[in-house]
Amino acid sequence: MLIWALAILSVSGTVSAEGVSYTPIGGMYLLKMALALAVVLGVFYLLARIARQIQGGDNKASGVVKVLTGVSVGTRERLVVVEAGDVQMLLGISPAGIVKLREFDKPIIVTNQGEPTAPFKAHMEKLLDRVK
Repeated sequence: MLIWALAILSVSGTVSAEGVSYTPIGGMYLLKMALALAVVLGVFYLLARIARQIQGGDNKASGVVKVLTGVSVGTRERLVVVEAGDVQMLLGISPAGIVKLREFDKPIIVTNQGEPTAPFKAHMEKLLDRVK
């Protein structure tokens, strides 16, 4: 790639009846090429932003369902506490799907502007001790 770029920047060749004649690439050609690249990159950026808005935005916590905390229990498995309205639920997430493990009557994690204030590990240990 670097060799290709250096070859373009140095000279461009044309073949004629007398042989090969080389003409240096001017600054105007390089400017046109840079502008064309900027236009293409701009179009890609706009398409990416439009696609993100169509798919649901930046995954901000301003929606109805908020992920409060989570922990990995395997290479591809996770336990996640989510809040949907006033209800907190413990969900198990794996490649096979999402399973609701428990729904809590009272919140186990008190949130302050979206940040968990109670230690998740202690709550999980208590829940697992109850199950055993």
